[in-house]
Amino acid sequence: MSFSCRQFMRTCFLPFACALFLPYAAGAENVSQSMQTPPPATPVSSSPVVTTPQMSSIPMEPATSRERMRILLVANQEATIASRLYGTIKEIQVRESESFKKGQALVTFDCRELAAERGVAQAELKLHNTTNQANTELYKEQVIGDLEKKLSQVKVEEAGAKIKAVSAKMENCSIMAPFDGQVVELQAKAHETLQPGAPIMLIQNSRDLDAHVHVPSKWMEWLKPGSTFTAFIEETGKSYEAKVTAVGARVDPVSRTVKIYAKLPGDHPELLPGMSGYAEFKQP
Repeated sequence: MSFSCRQFMRTCFLPFACALFLPYAAGAENVSQSMQTPPPATPVSSSPVVTTPQMSSIPMEPATSRERMRILLVANQEATIASRLYGTIKEIQVRESESFKKGQALVTFDCRELAAERGVAQAELKLHNTTNQANTELYKEQVIGDLEKKLSQVKVEEAGAKIKAVSAKMENCSIMAPFDGQVVELQAKAHETLQPGAPIMLIQNSRDLDAHVHVPSKWMEWLKPGSTFTAFIEETGKSYEAKVTAVGARVDPVSRTVKIYAKLPGDHPELLPGMSGYAEFKQP
């Protein structure tokens, strides 16, 4: 039996198309309903709201009027002992870090050559004195003239001057300590031959110390000789009272600072030159 085209569409195609379309139609309806339905309300938390407290105004402490500056201890008496003549060191009578007293011999030189020169000069003086005495008698008898008498007198004076020159050199054969102190460093040894001016040792008086501090130049308005401050020395861990003795004569134009000099009253054997720390000043 044969079917027409319309019959085929009714019996076969339409049922098949409906079966395919109905699921899509149902899904579209569900989507439409879900878009129309309002979302559920979000539950409100019952926990209390935390607010950031405002910082209360804290009273500020007044700025301190104390200022700190670096301080350095310096030996007020310090010297380099040098050779005063060309000669050989005979003996160095002190060692490094050893103490000595003013007037004590520090170094002695071998001055046998100078002693011989002085002996020659003394002999020449004796000879010229004898000649001058004889010429004086001859002059009285008019045997010699005034010129010969004056020349003999000049020879006596010349010989005396030579003795003084050699004696002055021999005074440098022993170098005496110019002050009480200690030997910082030995720069020569016994039996060395030195030229004049060659360094032998560095000495200093460790008990006579100055404190040097660089402070702002504007402090000169109130910082005067006689002002006091506290000096803390790091090597000893102690504080000391210090008194300003002098204010520098010039201001550094770059750093705008001025050097002040101070003393630490009292006896402090633990302090040495080169120690440092800080100085604490109380501004008025």
